[in-house]
Amino acid sequence: MTRSIARTAMFACVFALTAVVTPSAHASGLASVSCSGSTKTTVTTSGATTTGTVTCNGVATLKLTTTVDAAGLTTTVTSLIPALPNQSVAIGSTVSAAGVTAACSSVVQVGTGATVAASCST
Repeated sequence: MTRSIARTAMFACVFALTAVVTPSAHASGLASVSCSGSTKTTVTTSGATTTGTVTCNGVATLKLTTTVDAAGLTTTVTSLIPALPNQSVAIGSTVSAAGVTAACSSVVQVGTGATVAASCST
């Protein structure tokens, strides 16, 4: 019985310390990370290319999504890009497909869901 009480008390202390020691996303400043940038999407009959740059004021994960309309079919390609504080991140992606008629790309900051840049081409 004493072991059971001691074990319960130990787990309660561990959980209490974890709650105090573990910083929340808001307290650590992750919620205040913002990014800015621009992209350009170009289309040829054999594919779509997106280029640009993005800079964030903190550590962030960016999601580049490119949607291509080729021969009446729509295809979407997504990639994750890490960003370090105050360093320009080069955006570069080519989606090859025959008969491309239009394409759009967007860069979204994963942590906030904010769109950082977007571009389309026909």
